[in-house]
Amino acid sequence: MQGSCQGRYRAFGITLCSELLLSELNPGDGDCDLSIRFGTVALPPFSKIDGRECVAATEAEAWFLWENAGRFLVRHGREIIIEPDDGVEPSTIRQFLLGSVLAMAMHQRWLVVLHGSAVSVNGRGFAFVGDSGQGKSTTAAALVARGHLPLADDIVAIDLTSEGPVLLPAFPELNLWSDVSHAVGFSGDAPAPNQMSRSKRQYRFPGDQLISAVPLAGIYRIEAGSRLELQSNSPSEGTVELFNNSFGPALLPFGTAAPIFQLCSRLATMTPVLCLTRTMNLADLPALIDLIEERIP
Repeated sequence: MQGSCQGRYRAFGITLCSELLLSELNPGDGDCDLSIRFGTVALPPFSKIDGRECVAATEAEAWFLWENAGRFLVRHGREIIIEPDDGVEPSTIRQFLLGSVLAMAMHQRWLVVLHGSAVSVNGRGFAFVGDSGQGKSTTAAALVARGHLPLADDIVAIDLTSEGPVLLPAFPELNLWSDVSHAVGFSGDAPAPNQMSRSKRQYRFPGDQLISAVPLAGIYRIEAGSRLELQSNSPSEGTVELFNNSFGPALLPFGTAAPIFQLCSRLATMTPVLCLTRTMNLADLPALIDLIEERIP
């Protein structure tokens, strides 16, 4: 593993200084907002290793443990310490670091952190959430194929600023099943290992396309159905949708969910939360994107 700061990167509106090379991120500069370094991670006595990745958490700290990967400690949204297992590949460390661990760091910075995908349409941000396999990345990819800009895939971070909620760009990439990539006309890197006789590919985009936050204009909860349909939710319904699709409750088994629910409630009163039903037929993607674009003023 590397030692000392290997580079500065930009993601979620902050600068990360990391001892681990992070090729997935855009380069960054300026003062360090979040440091990532190697060190010893001792689990607290109240940790509970019961198969969950987050084995302990307080208001300001969280400990993660993955077998054959290592231990991670996230502090105050400003520091991540990694203690890798012997012989673990850097790519494996990055897989966990750039997923749940980084999501926890954003949560500690008092952002709304959703599991989903996001794009910028005409300078405004739109997020897509929903259960696994419902088409979050697929919908984002179809919008990108129409000429819109990718913002995030997997971790969607939203800052509730005094001027309104904004979407913070994450990584310039989308991870798509091979049949989806063909349907939207993408070509990309080598496929990941097969899963259920399908394969996911990573599609990277120029990192300088979008490096600034954009105003959040809408959040869509996607579900599969027999026809295309778009319906509005009340703020209370939107709060539940946001809470159910946030990282916080899943990552904080020993923490309180009340602050997360309050953030989701605030966001639902500031931004429309819509229910978007789509068919699983990839031939219907153009009609799905037409429906979304028609509802955007």
